[in-house]
Amino acid sequence: MRSCPKCGTRYADDLAYCPNDGTATTLQAERGAEVDPFIGTTIDGRYRVEARIGEGGMGVVYRASHTVLKKPLAIKVMRGEQAQDPEVVQRFVQEAQSSSAIGHPNIISINDFGTTADGSVYFAMEYLEGQSLARAMEHGPMARQRAIHLFVQMASALEAAHQRGIVHRDLKPDNLFLIRQGGQDDFVKVLDFGIAKVKNAAAKITRTGMVFGTPHYMSPEQAAGQAVDHRSDIYSLGVIMYQVFAGQLPFDAESYMGVMTKHMYDEPVPPSAILPALRGPVEDVILKALEKKPEQRYQSMLELKQDLERLGRGDPVLAAERKLGVSDTLPFTPLPGGSPSSGVPAASAAPAAPTLSEIDAADVPSVPRKRTPGWLLPAVLASSVGLVLAYLLARSNAPSTESNPPVAAVSAPAPSAAPGPGMLAPAPSPTPPPPSAAAPAPRVHISAQPEGSELYAAGALLGQDQATLDRPVTGQLRVEVRHRGYVSKAVLLDPGSPEQIRVALEQEPQTPAPTRKPPAAHAPAVEAAAPAPKTQAAAKPALNKPNPLNDVVDPWR
Repeated sequence: MRSCPKCGTRYADDLAYCPNDGTATTLQAERGAEVDPFIGTTIDGRYRVEARIGEGGMGVVYRASHTVLKKPLAIKVMRGEQAQDPEVVQRFVQEAQSSSAIGHPNIISINDFGTTADGSVYFAMEYLEGQSLARAMEHGPMARQRAIHLFVQMASALEAAHQRGIVHRDLKPDNLFLIRQGGQDDFVKVLDFGIAKVKNAAAKITRTGMVFGTPHYMSPEQAAGQAVDHRSDIYSLGVIMYQVFAGQLPFDAESYMGVMTKHMYDEPVPPSAILPALRGPVEDVILKALEKKPEQRYQSMLELKQDLERLGRGDPVLAAERKLGVSDTLPFTPLPGGSPSSGVPAASAAPAAPTLSEIDAADVPSVPRKRTPGWLLPAVLASSVGLVLAYLLARSNAPSTESNPPVAAVSAPAPSAAPGPGMLAPAPSPTPPPPSAAAPAPRVHISAQPEGSELYAAGALLGQDQATLDRPVTGQLRVEVRHRGYVSKAVLLDPGSPEQIRVALEQEPQTPAPTRKPPAAHAPAVEAAAPAPKTQAAAKPALNKPNPLNDVVDPWR
């Protein structure tokens, strides 16, 4: 048994930090078996308490049964020592209100609410038989289709919460429970809205600057103590997806603050670096959910859910369509007959782009295409006409050195005859092009470097490292080359494109990790000379062994 030296709350042995104030818990000596005063009693005259099944930061969870209906229930009772704190009581009440207000099948239902004989607050909820996602991950890697099936349900439940203005803010595998319901295995239930933020709530009990949640699953803005919205849940779900698919957390450290700092400043290692089979759309979905800036993530749980459904069907995902900067691509012209939603370029009425004998995409961005000034061609023509007129005028004023007048008409000269004075040499007859140059080859082969580069056209994967495709008869076709850790490039194919095109990608510039500590505004400060305020989390000492699932005990074990 562990306890918080600051607030006195007791926890299970694997909880290293107090969820209430962030203080490191200490191990307490066993004092013999304690008798729980609630077991065997009846709460509110209708709920008979049978056994303790879990405990967390705010309360203890019991298995109970309705004395009349004989229906099994779970009763969550607030700890006696917590009932003295009005803010904690309000958070406890808010958990019941948040869960019951959503009314989604994948969110645990709250059935009743009240107080016990000694004044403790409780609420009754449905009793779940199954296992948490944290326990399900202990059995080894999870099959891809099973994982996608689970995350689609989670996204659906959280989208319903977000539409009611409720942000969970404490998503983690322990709060995601898997049961069998209606003949369906792996039916997800989302638990524990204890620190949920309700939009326009009358009581601001989750104020900006207060850090709540489990550090391994916090969004960067949540770790910095800033205001959060529904996109914080998208990031937390992205962390869980990373853990389920790759088998490990994207960020870990020896201390509470170390984990939060990595969420704020470090980029995650691509999942494919851990499991190469994840390269492609699965990795794209995970990394889009894990973007540091909220505006670069999915903008709703519905968007994430739709991409997860595309993953399950094997369709291209929207997360794979990364935007290329102006300096990273040649001009693109849509083809007639195509539509923006189809993603398929169509033929253009504009002139085709100039033919390139060989394209090295690494050099394209540094050579911008320049437009010829409109005045240049008329100026060149005017200069040429002036030179010709000056030459003819000089010839007409020069004294004649010939005894015979110039020949007015000249018969066809012999091949060896040289042109006479004042005569221009006859222009050579145009040589017809060889048959091989009259019609270009119908296919183009594109090769890419470095190894493992992927080639895309119209959002579809053409191949890896190389691809051969038909040259467009009219208009243009854009082919994008991508590789994780490299700057994406694109080339245009047109009727005059060469048979062989080589594309070389450049590595993305490496941003050095910050050597200074994050500003005080980005993380809760810890005063050395004075105790930390009650509403501010204190820094944690390093642990001898990091606990990847470091928070409240699973109440359903």
